[in-house]
Amino acid sequence: MKTRSMIMTMTVLTATRLYAATHYVSFTGTSEPPFSSWETAATNIQNAVDAAGPTGTVLVAAGHYMLDGHVSVSNAVQVHGVAGYLETTVDAGGASRCFVINNSQALVEGFTMTNGLDSTERKGGGVLLETGTLRSCRITGCRVANDYAGGGGIWNDDGLIEHCIIEGNTSDDWGGGVHNGGVMRNCLVRNNEALCWGGGGVFNEHGTVANCTVISNRAVHAQGQGGGIYNRGSAPYGTGTVVNCVIWYNSAPTDADYHDAGPDTETGYSCIPSGASYPGMVTNAPMLAVVRGGQIQLSASSPCIDAGTNQSWLANTSDLYGNPRTFGGSVDIGTAEAILICTSIRMNGTVSQADFYAPPSATCDVEYAVSLHGSWSNLYSSVITTQGVMTISHSNTLPRCFYRAKWMK
Repeated sequence: MKTRSMIMTMTVLTATRLYAATHYVSFTGTSEPPFSSWETAATNIQNAVDAAGPTGTVLVAAGHYMLDGHVSVSNAVQVHGVAGYLETTVDAGGASRCFVINNSQALVEGFTMTNGLDSTERKGGGVLLETGTLRSCRITGCRVANDYAGGGGIWNDDGLIEHCIIEGNTSDDWGGGVHNGGVMRNCLVRNNEALCWGGGGVFNEHGTVANCTVISNRAVHAQGQGGGIYNRGSAPYGTGTVVNCVIWYNSAPTDADYHDAGPDTETGYSCIPSGASYPGMVTNAPMLAVVRGGQIQLSASSPCIDAGTNQSWLANTSDLYGNPRTFGGSVDIGTAEAILICTSIRMNGTVSQADFYAPPSATCDVEYAVSLHGSWSNLYSSVITTQGVMTISHSNTLPRCFYRAKWMK
């Protein structure tokens, strides 16, 4: 029997990472080079990136940062929005891209990037990712303009995009959300549009799109194709691969959700209305559910649960929302593992209480453990949930506990 689970700990475990050279950005800093503390932090992100030299780390405090030109990361520098994308915004004001990343060891993570524009190179309105990694970012309200332009949100030459939300971007030609020639995985791509050619969400050219959810995108021109994904590949450049993806609720005059342009493409183990000819496909609706915090999850009865194919990169990874892959033997299709979402955990004397978001009429088991690497013990069996919050109580004198609630499939 297949199971899903969510783990929540009563204690907070903090991992400390040591950096050889760390530079800081904050509105409250005094902007004293080399910006080596929060007190002397730069107020301009580019200044801190430049100070990092060939290697180093830049930590950016929460805030809304207006740019006077894109941030260029051309060395092996890691740039972290320490409060995450919900609290750290980079705003190009419609005058430039937000970031250009061009180093295989570079990492940019934890930002909302908005109001980016490129109308000269016509490659990536929000981000030009030539190589390197873009992680845990939200790219929204960006545009790439003029003819032969691609990647309203991101142009990815040969980099890695992961755990990102790409929404509300526009391309005057193709790839409203992303023009992808590298790898993108565990991403949500929604509400983007391509005004001329195709790939309202993603124009995948010799790249790989894996475990992504691509919904409500549009290719609006009369000859537009592939409202969700336009996929093509050709030798010797590479194969266009789409695997373990939900591609649904998109629109285009031709091939509303998915257009396979060939000649060297691979498609499989995805949820696409017109995908019956490919291996391992789901052609019934994915039964998505919007839950607390706006997360887009699979409902308890989704046909996408355990319907993907396991790949080596999935080992020890998490989905878009930080939940570990993979429960139930096979990975779920799309960007999220189907789980019960734990909303809080607390102590009341010797009784620990955990709250879980509860979908309607799911039959759940609840287990506990004293270690994530130990054995799990049953706490409750066959609990039938109702819509709302399910609270479990556990009387114990343990120094810490882990809990998981799982619905049975």
